[in-house]
Amino acid sequence: MFGIKLKEKPAEEKTVVEENKQEIIEEEIALDKVEQPVIQAQAPVVEEKVVVVNQEPSQDKFSLAGLLGKTESGMKTEFYAYQIKELMQSVVKVLPKKQLSVEELDKIYNDVVKYGGKEILVTPYFYSACRGLESKYGYGNINFSAITDYPYGESSFKARIVDVKEGIKNGIDLISVVMPSRAYSMGALNSEKARLNKLCKIRKGKVGIALNINYDVEDLRKIIKVISGLKCEYITLLCENCAINRIVEAVNVILDKKFDKKIYVYSAVSNVDDLSKLLELKVSKVYTENFEAIGRELERKFEVEL
Repeated sequence: MFGIKLKEKPAEEKTVVEENKQEIIEEEIALDKVEQPVIQAQAPVVEEKVVVVNQEPSQDKFSLAGLLGKTESGMKTEFYAYQIKELMQSVVKVLPKKQLSVEELDKIYNDVVKYGGKEILVTPYFYSACRGLESKYGYGNINFSAITDYPYGESSFKARIVDVKEGIKNGIDLISVVMPSRAYSMGALNSEKARLNKLCKIRKGKVGIALNINYDVEDLRKIIKVISGLKCEYITLLCENCAINRIVEAVNVILDKKFDKKIYVYSAVSNVDDLSKLLELKVSKVYTENFEAIGRELERKFEVEL
């Protein structure tokens, strides 16, 4: 269903077994031949038999639902709720690009918790707000990651250093730095690679690169070839306004290059089918503003209320 690899519902147990009438007749005739060696002119009359398994559970078996004090339907509901929340850990909520009130931030935070999310993506503008939410709801419940210089990487190198250091200071877990779009068009990709490596060294394992995919396939292959040696552990593909087929194409370009880094996708994915296509390609995370819409669709399709 919808490409999501949730386990199937447990099959209902069969309580009544009716043996094949012809098999019983043949067994009776066989036994009769053993006990009576004399061949009779007329076959013996065999009574019809039906074997019925006791519908009541055996005394030495336990019902898991009963043992836990739950109904079977309640167990199924909890099973699907757990699976959905496991899936939603791969989806990251992106804060809307507008000023948010305290109430709006609270609702976003609580919706992420409700649907099983583990991460919220912000811009440097929200650094202090993230710290406030952590203080309010407890550290460790939700991680905050950031993307700096979005969407075209037009800030100076010095400004990007400040954003990264401020993010680390405010407890941001991961920080993606946008590679300037002009770096490739101006033939400055190698020098930009050196600057990006310096940014990555500020906090090893915490800083990654964000790359716009608004290039044709051949240009994208050339860029990936150059930046594959970056000293970062992941790359975020920026494709917010791209159709799902274009995103899949870009991910496949990276996979074809044997890219040894984790792949994250920043997009406008809003439904389970498109999400499935990305996760099946081994995309580690999908960033989207439509986190809640995906959660509601899963609730509706699997008849679960989280």
